[in-house]
Amino acid sequence: MSFSTASAYTLPSSSSTPSSPNKAPAMLALKDAFAEVNDLTAWRHCLGVERLNGIPAIANELANHTIVVCLDCEHWSTNSDETTEIGIGTFSTQSMFPLVQGDNLGDHGENLMKRIKFYLLRTIETSHLPKTNPNSRGVEGNRFGQGRFVTFSEARNILHNVFAQPITDVNSLKGYNHPIVVLGHDISHDKDNLKEKDVAFDIDALGTVVRYIDTQVLARDVKFWLKPKEKIGLANLVKSLWFEHSDSHTAANDVGRTVISAVQLALHRHTCKRNCNKTMLEVATKIEDHSRLNFASIGGSTLYCWKCGSHNHMHINCRATGLHCNECWSKGRYQEARTHITLHCMHLAWEKATARRQRHDQARAAYALARQPPRSLPRYAAPPGPQAYYPNSFPAGYTHNPAPPLAPGMLTRPHFPSPGGFPSGRGYGRGNVPPGPGAGGYGVARNGGGVGYANAQLSTPRGGGYMGGSDSRGGWGGG
Repeated sequence: MSFSTASAYTLPSSSSTPSSPNKAPAMLALKDAFAEVNDLTAWRHCLGVERLNGIPAIANELANHTIVVCLDCEHWSTNSDETTEIGIGTFSTQSMFPLVQGDNLGDHGENLMKRIKFYLLRTIETSHLPKTNPNSRGVEGNRFGQGRFVTFSEARNILHNVFAQPITDVNSLKGYNHPIVVLGHDISHDKDNLKEKDVAFDIDALGTVVRYIDTQVLARDVKFWLKPKEKIGLANLVKSLWFEHSDSHTAANDVGRTVISAVQLALHRHTCKRNCNKTMLEVATKIEDHSRLNFASIGGSTLYCWKCGSHNHMHINCRATGLHCNECWSKGRYQEARTHITLHCMHLAWEKATARRQRHDQARAAYALARQPPRSLPRYAAPPGPQAYYPNSFPAGYTHNPAPPLAPGMLTRPHFPSPGGFPSGRGYGRGNVPPGPGAGGYGVARNGGGVGYANAQLSTPRGGGYMGGSDSRGGWGGG
């Protein structure tokens, strides 16, 4: 695979952009153009190393103002319904052009990656939930950008601003929003989590997204991952690209390693990957340091205490008194009720986690039951073939032992089987025999002998039916 040279990537003049006041068709046309190519081709366009072919004239200029947004969501491992972090990495295609045109990508594309900005949003409502993954320090191990505390509502507003950015510096594009390409590792998972859980943000609702790119798919496009029945995990991808995925499952760290991996996959045969002065690990570490030193907040507060709810200090420095938790107080935990506020009650969090686990256990059990193969002979329906149905009476000449009378001191009759069909190859009987109505069994004649199957409308099904006789009629079924 060969890459286009920097000089081959030329910017079309803004005069080619139509001046129609209806801007929507340009965004739709660009989305259609992205849909025609694979993830690798779309991603190389975003990095500015090779322009996307086949862009309609109406979207020609708009394509140069694409913004990439890389996302990752993290949740409390004890209850994954609880969103705890959102990681964001973003850059514009415009910011990459000068580096590509000047052939100044740096070792392993270091200069390109320094243009990426990273953010870690820590959700206030779940900030008290403890880290339970022994392989991660959680937010304390964040290495990309800096963390900011936000409410779910604030996170939703920040994401809205990230995905709806008006173009203000190009006269011919005023009225447009920047087209957004979303990058992620198993991106559909994060997209669904943002929409369906507490943040409740629908990425597609704004109409600015023109393409999704997944590093799992990207690895296949580059022929880097060839196992047909497996998708490569982020840790394996990072390791294969010769850098480290330390403090994983922290949202900004996962975003950082995802976008660095994507850049390496796109540049895997580029000259910037050869005769380098720095190793890939050294470059990745430089990107981490650069992102923290050059961080600029897009919202939220630096400090938050999940004991008292103050934005002036962290919980380890909290000296607040007079705290009250309604949940603990209502359950009689009066001492604990004075140690935190209701929003951050761990007892309530554990109760929610337990309830969710029970719901999922029940759902899994129901799913497993539904997947059981059908029985060779059904239990609740008569088998096909000739049948005779006798609710409580029998034809002349047919005898069977009736239910015995109540013995002295007995309140109910002992269970007695109802008969099977008479006389047929397969018989089905239903009886109303005390102590309760039975869904009668059916019998199948085999070489002169019937085999009875029973099911009862009782707490415990009764036994099988009696064996059929030499006339090959079905056996009596249990009540």
